[in-house]
Amino acid sequence: MNLSRLLLQPIVTERSLDQGKLNRFTFRVDRRSTKPQIKVAVERQFGVHVLSVWTISLKGTQKRTGKRRLPKLTPTVKKAIVEIKSGESIAVFDTKG
Repeated sequence: MNLSRLLLQPIVTERSLDQGKLNRFTFRVDRRSTKPQIKVAVERQFGVHVLSVWTISLKGTQKRTGKRRLPKLTPTVKKAIVEIKSGESIAVFDTKG
């Protein structure tokens, strides 16, 4: 798997920004990715040392949208919470300034 396409986007919410104080950062990742692949991708892309990786798979659900209330399936998503070494930071999550 191509490591440059493994991290799809950072997840920037109030909760993920609060976890940034604990050096934990949340990303949406490819569903087929593994923890070692996520670790290597974050280390290469951001130049930090990863201590641990947690993954969460959220199964897609059926929602009814539109005027006719037609059912639509939301996609299955995989998130990864990455803990990095103390004193290091990822610029995407920097809220200062």
